[in-house]
Amino acid sequence: MKITSDVSFRRFACLATLTGLVLSFAAHPAAAADLRWVPSPSPSVVGYKLYVGSESGFFAADQVDHMVDIGSDYAMADGVASHPLEDLISGPSWVVLTAYDETGSESSPSNQMLRDLPTVCASDTDCRDADVCNGEESCDNGTCTAGVAPQCNTVDPCNVGRCDPVYGCATDPAPNGTSCNDGDSATVGDRCEAGACYGEVPVIPEPGDYASPNATFISFEQSAAGQDPTGWFDTGASNSFGESDLFEVMALSNGDKVFGTRSTATNIHSHLLIDGSDRWSNYELSGRLRVSDAKGGIGVTLYSDYPNSDAYYRLRRYNTGSFHFSNHGGDADACVGDTETGVIPTAGVWYHFRFRAFDDDDGTRVQAKVWPALDQEPSTWQADCLDASTTRLLGGAPGLWSMGNGEKYWDDLAIVPVEGELPIPPEAPECLSDEDCSDDDLCSGVERCVAGSCVDGEAPVCAEAGACGVSRCYAFLGCVIEPVEN
Repeated sequence: MKITSDVSFRRFACLATLTGLVLSFAAHPAAAADLRWVPSPSPSVVGYKLYVGSESGFFAADQVDHMVDIGSDYAMADGVASHPLEDLISGPSWVVLTAYDETGSESSPSNQMLRDLPTVCASDTDCRDADVCNGEESCDNGTCTAGVAPQCNTVDPCNVGRCDPVYGCATDPAPNGTSCNDGDSATVGDRCEAGACYGEVPVIPEPGDYASPNATFISFEQSAAGQDPTGWFDTGASNSFGESDLFEVMALSNGDKVFGTRSTATNIHSHLLIDGSDRWSNYELSGRLRVSDAKGGIGVTLYSDYPNSDAYYRLRRYNTGSFHFSNHGGDADACVGDTETGVIPTAGVWYHFRFRAFDDDDGTRVQAKVWPALDQEPSTWQADCLDASTTRLLGGAPGLWSMGNGEKYWDDLAIVPVEGELPIPPEAPECLSDEDCSDDDLCSGVERCVAGSCVDGEAPVCAEAGACGVSRCYAFLGCVIEPVEN
């Protein structure tokens, strides 16, 4: 940065493309205040010069004490440039800013600002900082008074308020899938799309529209780590309807592959959307689950009405609580009975679960049990309640639920009709590649993986060594001819 007392500058050769520069102070204009201005939009501007004088009107009167060539050495934030004045100016001083191009031609001067205490302004203009987001400053008895920042918040969930330093309050569309209310009681699943709220007229299913699913076993061993397995659809925080890939297949330290999430976001879901699962009824979801943090939130859902509405039966736990029913949509407290399992999970321990819903006379019965994987299964249902309300769920897809600390895992999921038998899990393949079959012994041949099974190799036939040598086979070298002793 250049500071000079030579003020023979070309200030009258103005840049025609420049708009006026407006100066302000980032704080009360004390010694360490920053100078602020909105940069010129002209592409020909290469820098700025700061002129300092001891009297108001010094620039027009050609009474400049000294000039500071700021150049391009300034910071930018929210469209506003700033530069510290500390150590550049001593004592009460008036300052003016100009912009210049490569030829040295300068723009018209900015407004002048006084850096001094306590008298720092002569008019409101001396206090304005060209940033409408912190309000309109005023000059009160020689002292600048801060303005009142505009309130740019909006009650419209589909548009997010913000403040532009130049233009003031503005809005941006909220992320697609954000929950909203379109004001129409006949629609469901209201969500934001491109800044507007849309709902859908639901198709009200009759009991006969639902059917029990076929017995299905879901393992994640053959899925690629870091990916969503086929049929699973993840949605974002706060029970959003919008897609958000927060769940993935994970490889544990022991080599097992499980479905899980590292997200700490609240109320995220992964829905199983396969084979008409949105019309499944009278079924049970079972498997095992684990949390890495004692306060992690983990759960499973049944009868989800996604994407029509945010309604489902849910078995979950979070913070320091036990697994319990926490139903969503309709009357959340309509399921009458025992809704607590009493099981509080320990971090790092696998737990088995069974969670089912089925028609029971005039209601939907919901049952669950949870137990440590190394213990015997409880003989009775720990949680058992009946939802006989007019808003009871008749069917829907299964899914997973998560919130809070740590990683959460699910594995060995099974879906079966309530009166059916659990499917037999498919046997894991013996191998996935030739490397899985190798015994690291070249003398037994090269083993291969064929259709998931290891096939033995053929032992090599070592060549005859002749009278002066001995033919041998070493596990790590293969056939070798060694000389005999003399």
